[in-house]
Parts: sequence; structure tokens; C-alpha cells
Amino acid sequence: MIVKQGRCFQYMIGGMGNSVFGFAKFHDNWRPEHPSSVRRHPALILQRRYTSEVQVRRNSIRTLLDGQPVTELTRDFDRFTPATEARISDGTMLGVLAHNCVVVVHSAVVREVEGKGTLLRMK
Repeated sequence: MIVKQGRCFQYMIGGMGNSVFGFAKFHDNWRPEHPSSVRRHPALILQRRYTSEVQVRRNSIRTLLDGQPVTELTRDFDRFTPATEARISDGTMLGVLAHNCVVVVHSAVVREVEGKGTLLRMK
């Protein structure tokens, strides 16, 4: 889950039955046919370890899987609405949501690329 321009939304990795990479929700609807979505079946292979990277910039969001570009979003941030089951109470945080599946997260890193950010919380 990502927060961009005050909007919280999801980046799906293997969503919709392990067949979609993309961003959701648009105007309260799941839109796998959105131009930023990529269909691949299977999206992920069971028991294979992946590295997923989400690059959030001022005017875009770009995703990579194992170093290869997957999808990019350069507009429509104001049209995002979070799913009711996936709201983060603190809009400044990132989150991981696993829906009807098992996910193993070996590591999660937030890395500042440029500018001077503020570390909000560390546990």
C-alpha cells in the first residue's frame, strides 16, 4: 500500500487470481483493464523468491520485479480510493496486504532517492 498526494492505494503483485500487476482502486472500482495494469498468468510462481521495487516520485510511480520494469503510473492519483478492507489508519505509513494468499516478506526497505525526507517512525 502506497500513499501519494494524500491518497492511499494498492499496488497489486499477482492480484486478481495471480494474473495482474497494477494499481487499484479507481473511483471505488477494481480496474484491471487500466492502462497501467499488466496481465501475466501466472504473475508469480509459487515458492520462488522475488524482489519488488516501487519507486515513488513527485509525478510518477514506477514498479520493478527482479530489476525489470513492470508498470508505471504518471497521472490519476486523485482518482485512487482505498479498499475498505485495506485502509491504513495513519496516512503517512506504507503497508503490506495479503488477500486470500500466503506471503513471506524477507525484507522491506524504504530508501530515499533524493531530497531530504523525514523518518517518521522506526521499530
